[in-house]
Amino acid sequence: MRALSELLAHSTFAVVLGAAVVLSSRPSTDTPPRAWRLVAIASAGHTLACLVLLGVVAAEVAGHSADRVTLGDVVSVLHSLVPAQAALAGAVTGVVTTVIALDALGGGSGWSPWTVAGLAGVATAVSATGGHPGTGVAAIGAALHTVTAAVWVGSPLAAVITLRHAGEWSIFLRRFTRVAFWCAALTGVSGVALAAAFLTHPADIVTSDYGRLVAAKAAVFVLLLWAAHRLRRHWVAPAISPTTHVPPSVSRRRGVRHSLSLLCAVALAAWLAATPLPA
Repeated sequence: MRALSELLAHSTFAVVLGAAVVLSSRPSTDTPPRAWRLVAIASAGHTLACLVLLGVVAAEVAGHSADRVTLGDVVSVLHSLVPAQAALAGAVTGVVTTVIALDALGGGSGWSPWTVAGLAGVATAVSATGGHPGTGVAAIGAALHTVTAAVWVGSPLAAVITLRHAGEWSIFLRRFTRVAFWCAALTGVSGVALAAAFLTHPADIVTSDYGRLVAAKAAVFVLLLWAAHRLRRHWVAPAISPTTHVPPSVSRRRGVRHSLSLLCAVALAAWLAATPLPA
């Protein structure tokens, strides 16, 4: 239950970060309302997921099922456990980004997508460091790894949900190719650094559950890089070229496939975060 709650919390704010990439690829006077609507829905979902996660953490510490958690159990873990504090911070941030998105939809204060991206990014980083036992460099690596992966995953998912026309896809993909390159590079480097920090012996890769999940995640990452290379050649390059036309249905279908493959890596990451480190 905890792994599922963490997966939902990370996935919903990944969508918020992705929607910010979609919004930032357009002029502020030409931003699709669908993207702000998606920010509002995903932010509300993030708030709910974080509250569930807080209840699950309190139940684990109290030693009973989540449906028997009391307010006293929640207050107790908030005083003593970083993951519980991170979950509460995530819930509050979700409320704030929901309000911002609703105000933007109503033609409010001219909100920049980078405002919600910054809030979501900080909350995601705090959640990542709260879920890892490391400190210092390891904590920074965990935050960087989680935030860059979230942007990489959330961008195509947000595009699939919000974009309707070939021109919109062309504009978005020009921005996404640059964003995805840096996200993939930083995700890979930080992932290797984290594995080196938490796996003290090479044998841990095959003898511990944590090590086997790290190996599976690394294999999925390599497959994602290969798939991204193929997509750039057969989808992105034609879609952004002024001399070719890629129907939006094709872009949507390929975006769905790419998003699902990236979500597999997110699921492994959530499972990994809930797995004890090797002794």
